[in-house]
Amino acid sequence: MTASGPVSSVKNRPCQRRTILLNDPGFVATLDGIVYSANKPFDEKNREGWLVLKHLQRINGKLPIVVLGSYINTVRYCSELYNRFRTFAACRDPRYISYNPFDEPGYRPPDDKSGFDYLYIDKTRLLCATDTVDSCQVQVNGTAAFYDKHHLSLPFATLLGQRIADTYGRELNQVGFPAPQG
Repeated sequence: MTASGPVSSVKNRPCQRRTILLNDPGFVATLDGIVYSANKPFDEKNREGWLVLKHLQRINGKLPIVVLGSYINTVRYCSELYNRFRTFAACRDPRYISYNPFDEPGYRPPDDKSGFDYLYIDKTRLLCATDTVDSCQVQVNGTAAFYDKHHLSLPFATLLGQRIADTYGRELNQVGFPAPQG
């Protein structure tokens, strides 16, 4: 990232094309919105992603941005924990958690937020009954929330999407996203 926008040090045609698009005001003007979903989005390691988002919103001041918070991360694959203990509850057992979403720091980007606007969607609020990790859902209809250490399975992502629509539908529409269907 430079003062003029994203750059790619990767000598790879798709990366170079993507970088050119991210710096093209004509292209950025065609974007309807951005959903930024990263594991631990507020971690300093995701600083470049935040800088790109700020850059895009600077180019297109009406560009709505949604940031999805993190969810549980495990030290071993959730599927492995299930196979070992025969319960999905092992995937939220503190002994096997490498990242607790309730520890997410401050819900703000790792650099100055001035002039940057986004809607934050808290996955833990949608998927946990209380403010404790033992109340968090780790399966839906007999399918694990994630098979590896943190990527949501399709059935669980579908459940999350429905809860986002139900809970944040009005806010999403207010910032410029279409009203949820169904």
